[in-house]
Amino acid sequence: MPASANPMVPSDLDAWLSANDRRIHEELFEFLRIPSVSARSEHNSDVAHAARWLHQKLAAIGFSVETIPTAGHPVVLGEWRKAPEGAPTILVYGHYDVQPPEPLELWASPAFEPTIRDGKLFARGSVDDKGQLWIHVKALEAHLATRGTLPVNVIVVAEGEEEIGSEHLGPFVDQHAKRLAADVVIISDSAMFAPGIPSILSSLRGLAYFEINVQGPSSDLHSGSYGGAVVNPAMALARILATFHDADGRVAIPGFYDAVRPFPNAVIDGMRTLPFDDAAFMHEVGVASLGAFRSKRARTGRRKVAQESGATLAHHVRRSELVEVVLAKIAWKNQVHQLIEQLGDATLRGQRRVFVVVDVAVVREHRVAAEASRFPSIRLEGGIGMNALTQV
Repeated sequence: MPASANPMVPSDLDAWLSANDRRIHEELFEFLRIPSVSARSEHNSDVAHAARWLHQKLAAIGFSVETIPTAGHPVVLGEWRKAPEGAPTILVYGHYDVQPPEPLELWASPAFEPTIRDGKLFARGSVDDKGQLWIHVKALEAHLATRGTLPVNVIVVAEGEEEIGSEHLGPFVDQHAKRLAADVVIISDSAMFAPGIPSILSSLRGLAYFEINVQGPSSDLHSGSYGGAVVNPAMALARILATFHDADGRVAIPGFYDAVRPFPNAVIDGMRTLPFDDAAFMHEVGVASLGAFRSKRARTGRRKVAQESGATLAHHVRRSELVEVVLAKIAWKNQVHQLIEQLGDATLRGQRRVFVVVDVAVVREHRVAAEASRFPSIRLEGGIGMNALTQV
């Protein structure tokens, strides 16, 4: 067979996808034009339209499809069960509902009119989750169209309430548990690490929420007369919330991590090879600093410096005859002392050892590595998303 234009895709599939590329995009645009906003009752007919549309597309590629009503929006259930005996079953989960488009004034093009700018597709639902779900549907179609079969059984579950908490998905799963039984579940609602870097995303942060009511005085009080003597409920609530995490950003609730499995070393090593850039990430999300974390080396007790949390200080170099210290992303002065104490050094008390705590952006912007090379007592170490200069 001729070599595939994309070496990561078998040539027959690559040829089919290339030949059908325009149609695949046009169909995705149709999907994205449906304003299936599950949170708004005025869009109930649009949500139902999206379910019918997806039902028809799955049926067209050879799936057995049923749209199953719930107490809310329906679930589209597609099945292909013609794999050889003993083949595993894969369940693909996604959702066809989307978030409301407001604030409309922040859109450069209409939210439900797909637009391509600079090679990127802009529309509500293009990345959450119609785009990802459509990729799976088209991948399945490509296999069936070129090879006539699949090596595994496949179940596609697409709900219409993900954006409002999936209230009725649990009862649906309980009711159809045997029908949904699978060896592997693929969540078609995540992202690649970067263009050109296929990714298997094995975990996401979950969600747990509850309501806390803090009772204060029976009426408004003047802070000049009552401040200090009467606790402000807002301040009390802030203190309560602050106890949920420690200074390193870890959840402080006892037992929270008891059942958490650590990443294998191979996974950690793989993460370190990813081309992550702190400065580019902060620019993308519009923040001046990142949250707290410690490198795996620090967690295992080795004497390495990890990036600390907190507000970003200006790049600061303090020079004297006895000490050189470069600090970045340190929230409070006592964190510096804690850092030095943890490493068993008395840098701030006059010894000549040098510790430099920086992130990638600081290294690049201020040429910290070149500055550090002047001192024989330090060396440059690499970590996940950061660099650190540690004691020799």
